[in-house]
Amino acid sequence: MKIIPAPRKPGDQAETVETVEIVANPNRLARKALVMDSDYDRAATPAISRAERALEQVRRQHRAQLPAFLDRLTEHHAAWRARPRAQARERLLRAAHDLRGCAADLGQPLIGRIAGSLSRLIGFVAKPPAALLDAHIAALRAAARPEAVAEDPVAQAVAQELEDKVAQAIAREPG
Repeated sequence: MKIIPAPRKPGDQAETVETVEIVANPNRLARKALVMDSDYDRAATPAISRAERALEQVRRQHRAQLPAFLDRLTEHHAAWRARPRAQARERLLRAAHDLRGCAADLGQPLIGRIAGSLSRLIGFVAKPPAALLDAHIAALRAAARPEAVAEDPVAQAVAQELEDKVAQAIAREPG
């Protein structure tokens, strides 16, 4: 129980004796918290399991969109090669950036890594080497195949080599 001073009414004269109001303060929440804490693992396991199933369902639904992201990237790459203008470059950068974000959501870390490397190349190198752009596009297409395995040592070596080449190209940029 807590003792809380009663509020004064407007116009009341201050009295020397203060009136108090007693309010019962049941501590039910603290008891519930103790019960929840002791059963946390048991209560959290089904919730985590449901969340993982929901995430896998979302991934299955959106995996069909991966080829569309790759097609859009390829189209913007072809448009930029035909006419290397700022607008085409911006579209290519946006497509690479979108693919990088989409790959993380879909559980495709290798595609995200290669698309991130491509984004850095387009974003930081004024005139990116055409061969390096082509290599990124080809690597993304290979990584998107159903039989591709992200942990494959060859795939990891290709991604690392692309990242190294991009870092070298960025280092050669003036300023």
